[in-house]
Amino acid sequence: VSVFLCTPGSLSRVSVPFLLSDSAALHPGHVLHTADPLVSLLCLPDPLWLLQNVPHKTSLPEGIRVGTVLRIRGLVPDKAGRFYVNLLCGEEPGSDAALHFNPRLDESTVVFNTLERGTWGAEERGSGIPFQRGQPFDVLLIATEEGFKAVIADSEYHHFRYRIPPGRVRALEVGGDLQLELVKIF
Repeated sequence: VSVFLCTPGSLSRVSVPFLLSDSAALHPGHVLHTADPLVSLLCLPDPLWLLQNVPHKTSLPEGIRVGTVLRIRGLVPDKAGRFYVNLLCGEEPGSDAALHFNPRLDESTVVFNTLERGTWGAEERGSGIPFQRGQPFDVLLIATEEGFKAVIADSEYHHFRYRIPPGRVRALEVGGDLQLELVKIF
């Protein structure tokens, strides 16, 4: 449950531990009145953007082919360390990864790699870090003839040559420190 401070013309999320010793007593729909008649505390179910919605996995039973575009949109939280997008060759744990796309805000880099038969390949790193804590992002991963092209904020960022054929991909997995808004395959 999230608690919002309601004043005329505004609604702000507030932290409740200092307000109540028993926050378990808070339920969606409760209104907590304060000494000021213009200020109330309103308890609402967590809005979508506050929910933990990762890890997320999307099945790709037909695989991907040249021309497939995977769009991942979300928000990087203020205290994010890293997150990932994996293009997996199966849905079971330990599956090969044709692409491991790994923005590492804690290292100011983005790593591209593959995982094959339990072994990581040689890392490739993009130039700079096009992600910022507290900011939304929009990533396109495009399957080209030669590899995966990463487009971030409408700019080509890195081209990762295939080490595993894209036709082997069977799932897209997103996880780590992010608030996921959209996964679209077209």
